[in-house]
Amino acid sequence: MILRQLGIFGWKEADENLVLASLLTGDPLLLIGNHGCAKTHVANKVAQALGRSFLVYDASKCMFEDILGFPNVHKLQQGIVEYIPSPVTVWDKELILIDELNRGIPELQSKWLEVIRSRRIMGFPTRVKWVWAAMNPLSYSGTQQLDDALIGRFAFFLYPPDVLQMVEEDRIRVATHINGDDAPSLSEWTGGVSAGTVAASDIEEVAQALRTMLTVAGKHFLSLRAQFGSLPEFLAKFCDLLVRESKGEVALDGRRLGFIHRNLLANRAIELAKTEVFNSPFRTSSHPPGTWCRAASPWDSTMPPSNGMRPSTTWRSVSTSSAATLKKGSNSAR
Repeated sequence: MILRQLGIFGWKEADENLVLASLLTGDPLLLIGNHGCAKTHVANKVAQALGRSFLVYDASKCMFEDILGFPNVHKLQQGIVEYIPSPVTVWDKELILIDELNRGIPELQSKWLEVIRSRRIMGFPTRVKWVWAAMNPLSYSGTQQLDDALIGRFAFFLYPPDVLQMVEEDRIRVATHINGDDAPSLSEWTGGVSAGTVAASDIEEVAQALRTMLTVAGKHFLSLRAQFGSLPEFLAKFCDLLVRESKGEVALDGRRLGFIHRNLLANRAIELAKTEVFNSPFRTSSHPPGTWCRAASPWDSTMPPSNGMRPSTTWRSVSTSSAATLKKGSNSAR
């Protein structure tokens, strides 16, 4: 697995595929989990591997001027709106992580909406290609329920594992792993020798493989979109069945429906690219034809969470039964 080679342990391959699918499409990813489960670390390592400019914004403390910069008063005198950039402004960043999203200042939520969805701020374009965010469950003190419009901007919802949810082998790796933020002064007493357990040369090797894999996945995405042209029809029927079977408890808007469509294609494209580049069979390869739609689809990770937790049992049961119902009369996943 790619993340393991970057020093991220205990994540399932399905979790990794969501991260890679977000990198492939650029659709926003929300990481939801307890403190210490590597939410920030994974974003940092991925940005490092891709060689992209990266910054973490703490939504609980971040002010408008931190994102945008201060107005250029000289330009204002000329009737021109321009902002003075700084090392922390968003303009030149390519991958950003909005941390502590559900502790954010309410007045800034509308600004984050614009950045998350359109990669713009105050109508001005930025260089941002990927927007990820992280938050703790609502059981944490100081957290608040996210606005529906804000959470609806995210395409992927990923729940990183706590160390107690990992197998013993991965716990051992976590215990012995030293990354760039750990033991910062150790190299002072080791003759400058890095104490990190993942060497820079190893990261570069993984980075090259990651870039190659995403390039191959992009080609598969376009091919799958052309090959499975009836998938939108499948989803249109699924949307209707979802409302009826849940008795109106679960409904999809147009944006969510589009996210599901792209997520299905992106996840499958990632699986195919992994097999082609790394020559390692993915788990869903053993599924019979016509079932990859459900096997590869992160249903739990496509619907917005309820109160900061995983999607409800209603959504999971309805999505499974609806897909089974539609499978009888649809060849959209074949």
